[in-house]
Amino acid sequence: MQTGAEAALPASPEREVPVTPLRPLPIDEVERSTRERLVRRLAADRLRDLRDDGLSTAYMARMYAVDRDTLEEVMGELGLR
Repeated sequence: MQTGAEAALPASPEREVPVTPLRPLPIDEVERSTRERLVRRLAADRLRDLRDDGLSTAYMARMYAVDRDTLEEVMGELGLR
């Protein structure tokens, strides 16, 4: 019996697909600043939601594998303090 993780047919040379590595897309400065604003806003919303759900900054810091001082500094930069 085979599981879904096993290939149904053995790999053959004619069925092999070449792998193309992912390349970063060129982003101009306007797009970069727009993306950075979006990421900062998403981060602030997520941290605000966690805080409003009653999580302590120490717990959030452990969740994201950073020290508490670093998280508090970032929260301050995002206007959450």
